[in-house]
Amino acid sequence: MKRCAPCDDGPVIQPRGAGVAYGPFDPTIGVEQTTAAYAGDTVVVDAHANLHPPTLAIAASGADTPQAVPDSAKYVCWPDAIYAPIGGYATDTTRDVSGASSDCLNSVGAADSALEYLWSVSPSSGNPRTVTASLRMSPPTAYATTLKAGGLSLGTATATLTDTTTHKPIANRALTFTSGGSTCTVTTDANGAATCSNLLGGLLGYDVKFAGDAIWATSTAHGGLL
Repeated sequence: MKRCAPCDDGPVIQPRGAGVAYGPFDPTIGVEQTTAAYAGDTVVVDAHANLHPPTLAIAASGADTPQAVPDSAKYVCWPDAIYAPIGGYATDTTRDVSGASSDCLNSVGAADSALEYLWSVSPSSGNPRTVTASLRMSPPTAYATTLKAGGLSLGTATATLTDTTTHKPIANRALTFTSGGSTCTVTTDANGAATCSNLLGGLLGYDVKFAGDAIWATSTAHGGLL
C-alpha cells in the first residue's frame, strides 16, 4: 500500500503533569504506551507529516476530579485497538505507531495512532463514573519568539529565529523577507537561520517576518544596509 506523505494521522504524544504545557524542545513518544491511573495531561503533537518542531499540540485529560482519574491512558495503533474488546488491547512499547516506517496504517497508508482512556464501572453503584474529558490548546498561548535581522549586503540578508525564553533556535519555520518591491520566503535551518539572496532595490534595508503558529507567536525585525 502506498503511503500518503501529507496525511498526518499518526501524532506523537508527550506526557505532562496536569496543566503543564507542551514543551517543544522536550522528548516525545511515538511507540505504544500504557499508563495506569494517570491524572496528568497527555499532549498530542502533530509531528508525523508536518514540520519538526510541530505547529500544533493539544492537551488531553481524562480526569477533571480525583474520582474521575481513568484506570489507564493508552497510546495505541488505532486500526487494531478499535476492534479489540473494551480494555483488552495490549500495547507494545516497541511498536512505532507514528513514524514513516510504522506498520500501523490507516486506509490511505499513513500511520494511525490514537489516545484511549479507560474507566471501570463503579463497584458500589454498578453505574459508570461521570467524567468530563477535556481537550485544549497546549500551550494555551503561543510562546514568544525573537527574530533578529542582520544587515543587507548586495541583496543578501540573514535572519535568525529563536524561542524568547529558552533562546533556543527554532528550525523549519518560514521567514518572509521584503525589501522594496522584492520578497522571498526561506525556511530556517537547524540554527534557526534563514538567508535570502534576492533582495534588490531596498535602499531602506529590509523587513523580515515570522507569521507564527499555535506553538510560537509571530515576530518581526528590520535590517539595515551594510
